[in-house]
Parts: sequence; C-alpha cells; structure tokens
Amino acid sequence: MKDLEESDSVGFELKSIDQKHGGSASSCSSRWSRCVIALTSPLVCIVQAMSRLAAAYPKATIIALPTISIAMLFAGLFTNFNIISGKEIWAPVGSKAAQHGEWLSGPESQFGSSPRIITMVVHSKGNNVLGDDFSLAKEGVQRVLEVVDEVKNVPGYEEVCAGGFGTSVSTRNPLNPGEVSCMSFGVGSFYYDDLEYFEQNAASDEAVVDALSAEKFPNGLDIDHSIIIGNSRFFNGALLEYGESYVSSIFLPGDGEIVSKVMDVEKLVIDRLLNLQGEWENEDSNFRLEFMADRTFGDEFNRVIVGDLPLMSLAFALMCGLCLLVFHHKDRILSRKWLGVGAVVTVLFSVMFSYGLLFCIGVPFTSMTPLVPFIIFGVGLDVDTFIIYGSYLRTDPRSLTPEERIEATIKDVGPTILLTTLTSFTAFSLGLLSSIPAVKYLVCYASTCILMDFIFQITYFVALLLLDERRIQENRLDCCFFCPPRDSPKDITNYSRQRHISDRIMAKYGRWLLQRPVSVAVIIVFIGMFGVFTWSATQLTQYFSFESVLPQDSYMRGFMNALGDYSQSGEGTAGIYFRDVDFSNSTIQAQMKSYVKELSDYGGVYPERFWLEDLERYASVFGIQDLPFEDQLDRFLSIPMLNDLYGRDIVRDSNGAVIRSRTFFRMTKVQGDSIEESVQFVNWEQNLTSSQEVNKGLDEWKFFTFSPLFYIWEFFSNCPKEFASSIIIGVVAVTLLAVLFVPHWTSAFYVGGVMTMVTLDLLGFMRFFGVTVGPVSYVICVMSIGLMVDHVLHVVVRYMEIASTDRKQRSQETLETIGASLLLGGASTFIGILPVSFSTSETFMTVFIIFCGLILLGVLHGLMFIPCVLSIIGTRDSISHQDDGLSSNEGTLDSDDQSNLSISVSKQVSDKSISSEELTSTNETTGELLHAPSITSIGTRSVEVAQSASTAESGQELPIVSSPSSSDDSISMLRDHGYNSSCSVDVEDDNSESIEALVRDHGYNPSCSGDVGDDNSESIETVMVKSPSQTWAEKIELLAKDAMATISDDKSAKEDIV
Repeated sequence: MKDLEESDSVGFELKSIDQKHGGSASSCSSRWSRCVIALTSPLVCIVQAMSRLAAAYPKATIIALPTISIAMLFAGLFTNFNIISGKEIWAPVGSKAAQHGEWLSGPESQFGSSPRIITMVVHSKGNNVLGDDFSLAKEGVQRVLEVVDEVKNVPGYEEVCAGGFGTSVSTRNPLNPGEVSCMSFGVGSFYYDDLEYFEQNAASDEAVVDALSAEKFPNGLDIDHSIIIGNSRFFNGALLEYGESYVSSIFLPGDGEIVSKVMDVEKLVIDRLLNLQGEWENEDSNFRLEFMADRTFGDEFNRVIVGDLPLMSLAFALMCGLCLLVFHHKDRILSRKWLGVGAVVTVLFSVMFSYGLLFCIGVPFTSMTPLVPFIIFGVGLDVDTFIIYGSYLRTDPRSLTPEERIEATIKDVGPTILLTTLTSFTAFSLGLLSSIPAVKYLVCYASTCILMDFIFQITYFVALLLLDERRIQENRLDCCFFCPPRDSPKDITNYSRQRHISDRIMAKYGRWLLQRPVSVAVIIVFIGMFGVFTWSATQLTQYFSFESVLPQDSYMRGFMNALGDYSQSGEGTAGIYFRDVDFSNSTIQAQMKSYVKELSDYGGVYPERFWLEDLERYASVFGIQDLPFEDQLDRFLSIPMLNDLYGRDIVRDSNGAVIRSRTFFRMTKVQGDSIEESVQFVNWEQNLTSSQEVNKGLDEWKFFTFSPLFYIWEFFSNCPKEFASSIIIGVVAVTLLAVLFVPHWTSAFYVGGVMTMVTLDLLGFMRFFGVTVGPVSYVICVMSIGLMVDHVLHVVVRYMEIASTDRKQRSQETLETIGASLLLGGASTFIGILPVSFSTSETFMTVFIIFCGLILLGVLHGLMFIPCVLSIIGTRDSISHQDDGLSSNEGTLDSDDQSNLSISVSKQVSDKSISSEELTSTNETTGELLHAPSITSIGTRSVEVAQSASTAESGQELPIVSSPSSSDDSISMLRDHGYNSSCSVDVEDDNSESIEALVRDHGYNPSCSGDVGDDNSESIETVMVKSPSQTWAEKIELLAKDAMATISDDKSAKEDIV
C-alpha cells in the first residue's frame, strides 16, 4: 500500500474503515480500486491536460474553438448534407420491407421510377355528393373537372407530359390524338377529363348519374367504383345512389432528368389548388377540396423544421435567462452574468461542431434530429457547467491563483463529469445497435453532441471562467468588462467562500429528509410508486400516424382525414412482384395465380386487372393458345389500350422473354389505423410468401408483396422485442460502466437498481399521460437512459467521495454540495425542452411529455430516494480524488473514536485559555515557525485536525491559518463547515453534534427560547461578539494538537488515529 501512496497516477482513493483495528483494508474493494485507477487514470490525465492547455491560452481558446465550429458547420452544409423524411427510415435494417424497397428503387428491378401522383378528393363533408334526389350530381362532377382543368393549365404541365411520352404515365388525348397528356383517373374519365366536353354532353343530373353507374369507362377499361367514388352504394346493384367523395389522380412522369421540372410543376399545382380550396370555402360551397402531391410530405416536413427554428432561438434565450439569474450577484464586479451567457454559447458551439461533423460524414438529417439541440442545451449545462462552476467556487481564492483553482476544480469534478459523459455517450451509442435507421441517425447526433459538449466545457468554458476571474481581480464590471477598473480594490475572498442560498436551503432540506422516520416513509412511497408505474407500463399500446409529424395547419392533414373518412382509397395498395422465373412455364403461372388469390382472399380485393389472366382470356378468344408464350404476349401488348394498361407492369429482356412482372391489389380488409391488424397481416404475408414453392430456401424471394406501408408495419412488428431489449441493454450497460469507473463494487446495486426503477417509472408515466409506443416514443425512451443516469451517478459518486463513516452525514453533505446543482440541472433541462411544447408538430408534444416525466423522475430519485437509501444502507467506504494515486486512509475513525475525540476537545476548551502567541511552535530541527492548521470540521472531520497536528509534531510545516475577520465571519465559517446552530442538539447514533452541544459544557446558551444553562450562560452569538473571533479557531486548532500529545505515549491509541 505504501508503494501505491507514492505513485503519481491520478484517480480515486479508497478509504476503508476495515483497517481500523489492524485488519486488511477491504481487500476486494482495494484490488478493484487499483484496477479502476489503472483504467481511469489515462483518461483523467487527458482531461486535466486539455483544461490546463485551455487555461494557459484562454484567449486563443475562445477564438479558435468558435471559428472551428462555424467552419465545420458550413463545410457540412455545403458538402454531404441531406434530408431523409420517408417511411423507409422506420423499416428495420435487413427486414423484407427494407430489402424489397431498396430493390424496387434501384435499377435492377427495371420497372422505372414510380410516377409522381397528384391525388384530389372532392367531398361534401360526409354528405351524399350526389345530393338529395341527385340534385348535386352534375355540380359535383363539374367541380372535379374544374380541379383537373386547374392542374392542366399550370405552366409547364404540357411540357413535362410531352417529355414523359413513351413512359408509363403519358398517353395521347383521346379527343385530340395529336396532343400528349398525362394519365388521369377518376370520375372525370367518364368525360375524358375535359370540362368543355362535359358541359356539352352532361344534360342533367340524371344523365350524370347514369354515366357514373356504367361498368366501363368510355375507353373500354373496367371500373372499380369504390376507388373513384368513396363509400359508394348502388340501387339494386345497378344505379349509383350514394357516394361521399370523388377521388381523382393525375400521374406525372418520375423518370430521368425531367423529374426536377416535374417537381417545379407540382409546386405550382399546389399553390393553385390551395387558392382554389380557399375560394370554395369562401363561397360556402356544398363541396370541399382536399389534395396531396408527391412532394407534399417533404414540403410539410421541411416546414416543421423551418417553423421550429425560432423555437431553437427561444430555447437559447431561455437558457441565457436562466444562466443570467444563476450567475447574477448584486455587486456588478462580483456578478458573472456574461459568464452565464458564455456557458450557453459553449453548448451552442458544441452542437454546431457536432452537426457540421456529421453533415460532412453524410449522416442523414431526419424528422427527429431537430430535437437534439433542445436536449443538449439543457443537459449540457446540467452535466458539466453547473458542476464545474460549483466546484470552482469551493476552491480557496486566498491561497490559489485562478489557474491553480481551475486545475483543482478539474481534479475535483473531472473524473465525475467524465464518468457521467461516458455513461450518457454509451447509453446513446447503444442506439446504434437498433435495427431502425431513424434511431441510428438520431443517436449519432445525440451521442456526438454529448461528447463534444464535454470537450467544449473543459476547454472553452474553462477559458471563459479563467478570463472572468481575472476580470474580477482587476475590479472590472461584469457587463462592461472593457471599462477601466475601479479605483478601490474589491475583496472577493468572502464572496468566493460563502455558501450560496441554494446550498443553505439544501442543508435544511437534507436535515428534514434524512430523519429516520422521514427517510423510511420516502422509501416506502417510492417503492409503492414503482409498483403502480410498473403496472401502468404493462398497459402500454402501440400507435403511430404520419400526421403527427406534420404541422397542425397542414393541408395534408385535411387530405388524409378526408381520404380515410370518405373513401376506401385510404386503405392502401400493395404490389405483388414476380422475378427471375420462367413465366412461360405453366406450373409457374399456376403458382403466380394461386399466390395472388391467397393474398387477395386474406388481405383485400382480388386485382381486377392481372395481366396474366387477361392474356389467357385474350389468347382463348383469338385462338392463339398454341403460339409460344412470347408471341402471345407480343400480340396482346400490340393493342394500344392493353399496352397502356399493362406495359409498365411487364419487363422483358432483349429476346422478348419476361423477366419481371407485377400486379396490384387494395388491402381493404386491413385497417391501417389498427396496429394489431397491420402487424398480423404483414407477418401472415411473410409466412405465406416464404412458403411458396419458388421461395423455399431462398433469402431473396422470387415472389413477394410490397407496399410503403410495410415499412412502418414491420417496425411495429419488431418494436416490442427491440424496445424491451434496448432498454435492458441500456440499463445493464450504464451499470457496468459504473462498476468499471467507480472504484467500489456496491455502485452496481445503487446504479442498476435505481435505473431499473426510474426507467419503469417513466414507462408508466407515459401510459398515464396517454403516450403510446411508436417511433417517436421509442427513440426518446432509448435516449432517456443516457439522460437519467446522470442524476443517479452524480449522487452516488459524490456520496462515496465524502471521507466519513457516518452514512447520514455523508448523505447530508451530498445534498449540500451537489443537490442544488442537480436541481438547477433539472430546471435547465426543462427550460431547454420547454420551447418544444410550442411546436406545430404533435410529435414534439409527445417528446415534451416524455421529457417532463424524465426530468421529474430523475430529480425526485436523485434528491429524495437515493439519499434516503444511502443514509440507511450506504457503504461506509469512501473514495476521493488524489494526485498521488490510491492510498488507504488508515487513520479513519469510527463513530465512537470521533465522538471521544470531539468530547476531549470540547472539554479542554473550558479548561484552557490560550493566547494567539501559544498557537505557534518551532521546528526543533530547522528552527522554522510552525502554524496550527485551521480546523475544517468537528466530529467526523476531527481526524483531519489530529492528523495535521501529528504532522506538526514530526517537524513538518503546517498550513498557515487564515482567521476570520469578524464575529459574523466566524459564525459563517463554522456554519459553512457543517456546524448546526439550530436550537436542537443533534447527538444521534451517528455521533454528529451541533455547535451548541460542543459549547454547552462551557456555559454558553444556544440562541433560542428556553434556558438550558445556568443563569450566567450566554448565547454563542453573544460570546462570539464579545471575544475576538480568532480565539475560537485558535483554541480548537491547538486543542486538536493537544489531543494528539495526550495519546502520544499510547501506541495502540495513536494507531487508531494515524
């Protein structure tokens, strides 16, 4: 152990009580501590080196880091920045939906790009669009044709349709064969989508109803009335009598270089239809228009991002306001408001650097990514800024330079914030194990921001703190630091060392909370709350709607509602694909038809147009069954109408052989809003497809079904298992990190147990507030583990750092030293996420609710449950940061020894009257004047005085005493060091004593109502005023030294103390 004491490593020191009577010091804990130190020392050394470098060159640091951050952000924006907002980001990696979607979008499928569709719904707000007695039939169809005509008159429409001629979406106008038009489909097709033709041929409402009741369009194609007339009904199966909407679609080219022009046309179409929609509403018309283009979702999603940018500015302003309040002081020199603003700017630059770096790498920007800055603004200040600043204020400005105070601060809290950063970073990074791309992308941004914020805090914020301290030393004003210094110097010593009001509040709160009955009651309440929330968590259900990511005023919301409420078209369409088989083989053809029928029987309507069956009917009618299959197909597709209908569904090679084909069916029996039905269908479809003879034993199926809806359905299919595994892995991971980086094995029980409770409580909290399990809540729950662990680790590590064997006292001091920072950190996180509640997207409101639960539960467990548990069953071992590596505190006293020493000291106070000259002695060897050290505590801290006195006896120089300057300062100093000046005398099983108990033997009466001494007793405040304040410090210091001299001849007693 002696060798370890002489080592130069930086890490934790384990102080065990087990060496008290000559036993070995917690051999298991000691060995584990040595391993932890070997692991953490290099990292801590790097952190300290970075801070020293920033402190050595503060001005260069505050110039270089912002410049690098801004340059990195712009480099990312102008290189690989890309936005992904499609459904595919929610499909599990490696899932069949992801595989098939990637194949279909690639060149291998040869189906070409899907057409870009503009879909329009004309409805009568749930009423019959035909009207009573068909009175609105003609007006309704006329309204539809007005919409189609508005689209066709958009500049550039004819050009893109002509440019797409020869593709699957462009055809010749039947009324004008020389004119190329884009394909359209709807009730307007009964009149060739021509408003003039309609006005000439639609004589009456009854004539329109007769036309809409036909079984075929004028061009001979069959009609599925349920597609073009929503919720339609027929009288006697022949005459259309009811419908709630007219659904029309226009298909624009989606291939080649023309796509950019098509998107420009779409933008113009959207603008015109929005104007037309407003005109109808102003007219108080019987009809309403809803529509959607291919680019609508992307545009509306981008509108959410752009619309929420001011919220990010609001978050920045709110965080600045919080820091201005926290760093404010009534004295304009001692105030540090600009340092508070600098703390928020530190987080901002770390986010800018992180985003720029990930943009450069090419990590996509998704709908969830804008959440990260709101989170980091709160967490960055919580985890690092307030902890660093609080530790800095606890350093001694009288004996240390600002640079030395910075170094002492990083030595004090550097390992702790490094540990919390690593646990948060690891918990976030575990999201990379998820199979959901959206989760992977989000945790990339979150984990990188967490790491970079830590680096910026120990460099950029440290540089700001150092420069601000120099400003105070130069007596320059806070908000006018460039102004000349004041003439009279300002003494900052008392300000730097006095306790903040929040610490005093926490001290009172801790004394109340840690009373044994209160602690037991708190633990019982939290256990009961855990049971209730756990039950609630089991009631969570799954749900998600893409409307939730849209702005509240999005026109797409109206379209989706109308499509779902007034038609069957919202049920979804699936494609059935066949590839790499011999299409001419009769057995393969039979398997194709059987596969299509099974899918349709279970999931929806059988395709009314399946090219293989129509080819067989065509061959039978024209008697060409005996011709080769390719020849039959050539004749079949030579008919223009059939080629327009099926040409894009059949892919042939250079020899005319079919190599790919497809057909489509509507999933009328699957309710898209029912997650259970959707998951059941997609699982059934995959089982059916894998059981096909041609697919057996193959990873890439030759027959398969695909719909974009499968992306989200497969997400929900995998979600329960992956959701549970992600949370379990996250909790286990942060627990293992605590064991690896906190040099005491009990950390596994504290961290692991509390994290399990908090996580299940959060899930139950979500259920109480109506939050369901979906892509958004899944992502936030994965992130929450990395956020909540900070509250747990800070309390546990701080408790273990306190050198005492008294559990209650250690818990009390934990609350006093770090409680205010944790509470302030929770407030900062809440303020950082508060602007999200004003977002135009429902998704962000869900995020806000979850974060409220996360913050509330984290703070409650950190400031109530954990201190109560530690005060009762916390470990008695302690750890501390040391420059000389690991050492064993062989002089730690137990409660009895501390009490005896305290009583010995207190009794001698009344027997001795010591002048200030008696407080000095001479080193017998060197002749140097020695000064007694300033006592730092009474009770459990008395051993430090005794050890210092022992050092004085050995002839080593002791620290110089800096006595208080006034009686008020003396009282403040005693209270700052943990003395309790309240009326009640606190002498419990932990042997801690109030200041009144220590002076009661001297005839002083505590300042309170009621007489507890003799008639001549005085209050302690009166005594402190009457006698010089330094007398108290000098007497206590010398008495500690005398206590050592008294037992110097008793070897065993001396070993108990030293």
